[in-house]
Amino acid sequence: MDHIIAVPLDVRLAERIGKRGSENSLIHYNGVCSGENITVLVPSSLQDKAYAIAESLLVSDQIVISTNDVDKFLGEILLACSLLNKRIIITDDNSIDDLLSNVDIKNVEFTNRDEILTKVAGYKIETDQSKTRVDIDKAFPVKGIGTVLLGVVTKGTVSVHDKLFSGSGREVQVRSIQANDKDIERASIYTRVGLAVKGVTDEEIPKGEVLSKSVIPPVKRIKASISAIKVNAEDVSVGKSYTMVSNFSYTNVTVISSTGNNIELRLDRGIQFELGDEILLLRERMPRIFAHGVITETGGQEV
Repeated sequence: MDHIIAVPLDVRLAERIGKRGSENSLIHYNGVCSGENITVLVPSSLQDKAYAIAESLLVSDQIVISTNDVDKFLGEILLACSLLNKRIIITDDNSIDDLLSNVDIKNVEFTNRDEILTKVAGYKIETDQSKTRVDIDKAFPVKGIGTVLLGVVTKGTVSVHDKLFSGSGREVQVRSIQANDKDIERASIYTRVGLAVKGVTDEEIPKGEVLSKSVIPPVKRIKASISAIKVNAEDVSVGKSYTMVSNFSYTNVTVISSTGNNIELRLDRGIQFELGDEILLLRERMPRIFAHGVITETGGQEV
């Protein structure tokens, strides 16, 4: 299987893994190991784009943490990883035992830089093949081809000639598929794809759009079950506002009800959700990524 990995702290490490590709708040690096496509996601700015950090963590199937610099951003990423049920690979550049003693990360492995790519490619996970979903992060026109969409297969598989639907209900026909600059007939989960499509223009497909075999309409209210970090703990109470990230989408949200670990959020703009989707909540103070949620109900005003 192919892999999408987040490398939020070290662009030099990403450059060792793959060749630089597109950029849209996340810089993509594309490589190959043992016949598997490896796409690396690196936030274009740690200081100014915390939402991009969250995007990379949510979309990836593995997270690689560099210990080359032991600073506040490393601590922030470790805390964020403690909220996610993902494989975490940590480089052995520096010892971070003191930091890890305060963070509950279960699926963690230490390695040197030379072995990272092999370890990433050798990782296998069970995935749901019953649905098709592609999360889009960029759309643009190409002369002689038409609309091209860049994104990640986040559920199931997508094949040439598939008919998918955007959030607005527009039918999107897949004319061709590329992965790592090669034409393919079929792409599986965690493959970074370029889709040449017809039925929509690039202006109709914004970053964060979700394509699927059935329409997933955008909503402005959701309910979620959340868990939060205990460092600089946040009281997620009614009336508070945060930034919410869901894969390649983000928006401001306001808490409109809160009971225990269950909250209801009002979104400033409509976003497409399925039950079970994951979100991260961000605040202004460090650590900025402070809570993880799983969608339990969608509804409210559609847009």
